[in-house]
Amino acid sequence: PWESLLAAWEDRPVFAHGCPPARWREDLRAAWQADRHALATRREAIARSLVVWSLGAQPDFRAMLTSCALPLLWLTGSGDVKFSGLGQEIAATTPGISHHMLPACGHRLPWEAPAATATAVAGWIARHWSRPDE
Repeated sequence: PWESLLAAWEDRPVFAHGCPPARWREDLRAAWQADRHALATRREAIARSLVVWSLGAQPDFRAMLTSCALPLLWLTGSGDVKFSGLGQEIAATTPGISHHMLPACGHRLPWEAPAATATAVAGWIARHWSRPDE
């Protein structure tokens, strides 16, 4: 059943330590709930994306990231243990990669902490991509 699938997805460990949707800004929570409801009409596409985008189907991109010549921001929430650990690991070995962790957030930063996410990204852009004449 669709609701069981969504509940099982939301119960994944990667989402366990974040701010639950009930604590998101009202506009973001309403948009998320509407998007979730709309997904029911696209079940085949969702099933395919869950398989194709699963970490078990993705290659390990760490070697590629460590050879990246451009600056890169790895932004995670402090509760996203897995991806914060990967970010710390890669940032420690790759000079061009910056890892920034937002406190009291999990995996869904733009929804859990939209202002803090925007501030972190804007600050990183200003440090790494601003033109000298500005």
